[in-house]
Amino acid sequence: MNRKLIFLIKDKKYKLKLGGKVALFLFGVFFSLLIGELAVRKFIKMPLRKEYMIFRCLGYKKIPAEMQVKGLLWEPSFKTSPTREKKDGVFRIICIGDSVTEGYFSGSRLKVYPYPSYLEQIVNKESLSKKIEVINAGSGGYSSHQGLVYLKQRLLKFNPDLVISWFGINDAGDSFFYPDKKQKLSKDDDENKRTILERSHLYLLIKNFSLLMNEVKSQRPRVAPEDFYKNCEEMLQIAKGNNFEIVFIIPFKIVREKHSIKHIDWYKKALLILADKYACEVLDVAGYFPRYDIADSFVDACHANSKGNKVIARIIYNLLKGKLETLINDNRNNIIKENKKNIIL
Repeated sequence: MNRKLIFLIKDKKYKLKLGGKVALFLFGVFFSLLIGELAVRKFIKMPLRKEYMIFRCLGYKKIPAEMQVKGLLWEPSFKTSPTREKKDGVFRIICIGDSVTEGYFSGSRLKVYPYPSYLEQIVNKESLSKKIEVINAGSGGYSSHQGLVYLKQRLLKFNPDLVISWFGINDAGDSFFYPDKKQKLSKDDDENKRTILERSHLYLLIKNFSLLMNEVKSQRPRVAPEDFYKNCEEMLQIAKGNNFEIVFIIPFKIVREKHSIKHIDWYKKALLILADKYACEVLDVAGYFPRYDIADSFVDACHANSKGNKVIARIIYNLLKGKLETLINDNRNNIIKENKKNIIL
């Protein structure tokens, strides 16, 4: 039985010929592909091709070549303007970490003052008989892998007396294709050299679907807990070798319905093992945070607002007050001894 495709327009019947049927079919295919392409671009946020320098915490966007730095992966920037030479009588604290340290901007883009800023205010206001400088060296998106390299390559020249290290949130984040220690510098893809298919998100999704699903299921962290331990252990050895103290803050998350940071307890356990082995200082800031105040102090599962950062700075100061006084007194005595030695010479 032959079927005919007939259109009725203003009471007139029009029979669609073979050429018209083919054109209509091709239009339907094109329209379907267009809708599929737009849907993938809007709703699929994960990377669709296997390549380096893609991080979930940075929106799955490839780090531009101009921002990439050997070892560090991408360029950090100071949130303060420290001088390399430390002035006489100054006790210098450097805070390293991720966006939790750097200072997080909420969706409203209102400025959030980071905890190092408040910490500097607090320590200089309290009865400590020395000028204390707090440098915010946090860099959004960094894990302990980048933090270790950053400390070795960039921060030792600033001669810290104390380093406060707060990593773990990004370490626990999902890694796509490569963990941090296997990331390599990559060149920007030349869009002009890609074929039409290579520019299609729908095509890439279909082509790499099996690979992408395996990545989603793997839940591979950017930095494995054992590597996190090794990174912090090396930071500790660097501190001992360069005559400064280092303390570690245990990473934590708050319970929120739409936010989740998996396996964060693995990194807490790693720091506790480190503290037990080396008798180093590990601060449990979350354990001292007022429970009644916590909901109004964070913008998401881990980033504090200005109010929360002020509380965090106060907790850190309270936990470190005795250590700070000891370090400052030791520092002062060393300066006196050095001055006497110079006078004698």
